[in-house]
Amino acid sequence: MRMSGSPIGALVHLPEGADVVQAVIRTIASKIESSAEAPDIAGVMDSVSELLDRSVAANEYIIGTAGADPLIDLNQLDFKQLLLRFEGRKRTAAKAIANSIEERLDGAVRKNPTRGDLAERFQRLIDEYNAGTHNLEEFLRRLKAINDELTDEEQRAVREGVTEEELAVFDLLTKPEPDLTRVQAVQVKNAAKKLLAHMADKLVLDWKRKQQTRSAVKVAIGTVLDNELPDAYGPELFDRKVDAVYEHIYTSYHNNGESVYD
Repeated sequence: MRMSGSPIGALVHLPEGADVVQAVIRTIASKIESSAEAPDIAGVMDSVSELLDRSVAANEYIIGTAGADPLIDLNQLDFKQLLLRFEGRKRTAAKAIANSIEERLDGAVRKNPTRGDLAERFQRLIDEYNAGTHNLEEFLRRLKAINDELTDEEQRAVREGVTEEELAVFDLLTKPEPDLTRVQAVQVKNAAKKLLAHMADKLVLDWKRKQQTRSAVKVAIGTVLDNELPDAYGPELFDRKVDAVYEHIYTSYHNNGESVYD
C-alpha cells in the first residue's frame, strides 16, 4: 500500500491486512484528525517505531518517500547505505535489514543445507532481540556480522569455480569432516561434478514415487562416490556421506524435473 502525497517523510509498507499496518494507519489518522494545523509527525514516527519493534516479521519491506525520491527496494541496498538512509530511525532500518537477510537465508539454505547453522544463528538473534537480550545497537552489530557472512557465502560458488548445485554436494561431502589436503579437496570437487552429471538420467519423471527409481538413485550416488572420493573417507563416514547426499537430492530435486536451483 502506498500513500501518495503524505506529509510523512517515509513509511514502511507491509502486506495489506497485516495487523501492524492497520495499527500504524490508525495511529497516523488519529494524529492528523486531532490537529487543525499541519501535524507534528515526531510522535507519530515514535509510535510507528514502537509498533515495528514488537516483532521482526518475514514480510517485504518497501519504503516510499515523499517528493521526487523513488521507492527504495531494501533488498537492493547494502547494510551501510541502509543505515545512512535511515539515520535517526534505526528501528526501521533494523527491521528492513532483518527481513532482507531472512529472505536471502531462506533461498541459501534451500540450495545448500550446510548453511542451516547460519540460519539458526540468525533466528536465535531475532529471538534474543525480541526477548530484550540485546539493545538496538548490539542487534544491528550482530545483524551486520550475519549479513557479511551470508554475502560471502553467496559469492563462494564463483570463487570455487563451481555451480551452486556442485557446491552443495561438495559441502555435504566435506563438512564437518574429513580433513582434506588441497589435492584431496580438488578430488572431492570433481566427484561432486561427476555425481551430478551422472544424476541427469536418474532423476526421471516421478522418480520419487517408485521404490525402484529411488533405490537406483541412491545406488548411483554410492557407486560414483566410491569411485571418485579419496581414501580419507572410511567405511562409516562414507556411508553417512552417501545418506546425506541422497537426502539432499531427494529434497531438492522434484518429480517434475525441476529443482530448487531452477
